[in-house]
Amino acid sequence: MDTAIQFKFEVGRLQTNIINQICVVDHLTGVWNRTGMLHKLEEEYERMIRSEQACCICMMDLDHFKQVNDVYGHPGGDQVLQATTRLLNSSLRKYDSVFRYGGEEFLLCLPSTTLDDAKALMERLRGELETLEIELKGKGSISISASFGLAVMSPDEHVGGTIEQADHALLCAKANGRNNVCVWSL
Repeated sequence: MDTAIQFKFEVGRLQTNIINQICVVDHLTGVWNRTGMLHKLEEEYERMIRSEQACCICMMDLDHFKQVNDVYGHPGGDQVLQATTRLLNSSLRKYDSVFRYGGEEFLLCLPSTTLDDAKALMERLRGELETLEIELKGKGSISISASFGLAVMSPDEHVGGTIEQADHALLCAKANGRNNVCVWSL
């Protein structure tokens, strides 16, 4: 009887884990989606306050992505998004987080990272992405670029405000010709 109860408990726990994964993971790219994003960012905010270590947020947007969908169709666009997230996941640390913010926009959370280090990392990612040849099934290969907007978490600013700052920095990167990194500053 105890074994049956334990088995039922374990099956229930497994079910809950599967449902949670389905709800917080973007099915196309395999990275976190916006549903899980705020919870994770709030955790990092609390960790940043406790540890007194910097934490940066970066908004990243693939440049001219609409043209990819227009020329290669949505399956081609999906392949570009998947290749992008593979690059991000292989280039970031295990404890950094990648979220699909929407469409071709991603949010990166970089715990224990100063602004200077985050900017250098985003410049490296920008360069890697720019030189990445993405093979599209039956349609050759293409290269893409991305714009990056960086902001630093602060105890004086809630997470939503830091996201807005990173988004404003991203708009600056786009206004400055795209394919670059801009940092939020007052």
